[in-house]
Amino acid sequence: GAIHVFELNGSELVETATLCATHARASDQFGTSVDTYGDVIVAGARQEDGSGYACIFCRESEQPNRWRQVQRLEMSGTTRRARFGSSVATWGDTIVVGAMGHSFGKGEQRVVGAGSVSVFQRENNEWKLVQRLLSPEPKPLHHFGYSVAIEYDTIVASKFTHHHNGDDVAAYRFTRQGGGDRT
Repeated sequence: GAIHVFELNGSELVETATLCATHARASDQFGTSVDTYGDVIVAGARQEDGSGYACIFCRESEQPNRWRQVQRLEMSGTTRRARFGSSVATWGDTIVVGAMGHSFGKGEQRVVGAGSVSVFQRENNEWKLVQRLLSPEPKPLHHFGYSVAIEYDTIVASKFTHHHNGDDVAAYRFTRQGGGDRT
């Protein structure tokens, strides 16, 4: 996959760049999700095997139509079906990445496909994992992190479960209190 960047030139949209992930394979599904804020673009690739990743691109200050991949985010300890990168969002120095297939726990406490959301904060031009959000009510195959959004200190993450008798959809809001973790 590829991302095509369009910018407004007067009253016309003009394609200014085509972005591809470094070391991408055709089966990665790069560009499954995309978001932009200022001079940052983040793009998810949930991959055919389901592990997934997200790529961060920054605009070159000397050449405004040139973008450079600056980092690839992956989920540590991920399972093959986590689908990390199935949703992405960015605001300021924060990037949020959904992993709607993430399973966690052990033994009878294992919750398969419950999903999670990873929050990355930029420090010294590098995005570092600062928090992992879980659904307030994690259940198997709830796919928390199906979609994500962020604005200021608030993150919204949804879950989506398809049942034979209808869909189960919900959104959860997490707000950072006093510069700490989001609850």
